[in-house]
Amino acid sequence: MTLMQLWRLHRAECRAIGSIVADARAGTLPGIEPLPSGFGFSVIDSRAALAAMTPNCTAQASMVQQAGGL
Repeated sequence: MTLMQLWRLHRAECRAIGSIVADARAGTLPGIEPLPSGFGFSVIDSRAALAAMTPNCTAQASMVQQAGGL
């Protein structure tokens, strides 16, 4: 499954695709890897990727990092 396919399936609960792709290109989106062709991304762990693509999870992770946890 590609990153775009996962996003389309869960579009209602996900962040905007632009910010998700920016994170993927920066290598900070867990559960994905670049496709061998160099164009697009493959999902290798859909739960991790989806959690990082959801605004609430992103905000919670940020708060935990700021508090010095995990």
